[in-house]
Amino acid sequence: MKRRKFNVVDLVIIILVALLLVFGCYKLLTRGGSETGGDSVNITYTVKVRAQEPEAYAAVQRYIPGDLMAGGERVEGRVTQVTSEPSTFYVTASDASGNSVLMPVTNDELVDLTFTIEAVVEAGPDGVMLTQVGTQEVRIGKSHIVK
Repeated sequence: MKRRKFNVVDLVIIILVALLLVFGCYKLLTRGGSETGGDSVNITYTVKVRAQEPEAYAAVQRYIPGDLMAGGERVEGRVTQVTSEPSTFYVTASDASGNSVLMPVTNDELVDLTFTIEAVVEAGPDGVMLTQVGTQEVRIGKSHIVK
């Protein structure tokens, strides 16, 4: 029976398969069975709720400071403060030169509420910090439910 000799191509294929196995094992072991990389950062952000009845502010005050909830479970974060100010909105008007300008109008019958929230944001599997608290993304100008 003839013995087959290894050639360079066989050697390269064996090395590539071995590297692929080592890389795959490394990725599986470094995940640690969780979806996060383990790093976390404390953040503070605000959520503004416009044009509410003043009674809403009084009702909310009873629950501040309070824990955050998402999907029926507690989220690592708290609403630390809520403030109230007269509700302001902007209308477009023309100035003396005929140019359009935004003018603030205050509605004394309604209030704008500003919630201050402290939460923990964790890193994803690739080490990049996630921008969500619970299941909600935290972004400027995006709607955010506080409960």
